[in-house]
Amino acid sequence: MTSGWKTLRAEPDFNHNVQTRFPLRGMHEKAACRLCHVSLTFANAPARCASCHADFHRRQMGGDCAQCH
Repeated sequence: MTSGWKTLRAEPDFNHNVQTRFPLRGMHEKAACRLCHVSLTFANAPARCASCHADFHRRQMGGDCAQCH
């Protein structure tokens, strides 16, 4: 019966910086996991800046946010 299962840790034993191709830097370090991982299908998490962030530059700077940020 699975109704009595509990998580073992409040924070998962997982190092996002080492175990993924998207290291968490800056403000991303403090972001709640569920902001990007809305489901438990982790491979489907957004990887492009524009997936979560509005384009305040009105498309005048191109799509490579890392070029400046």
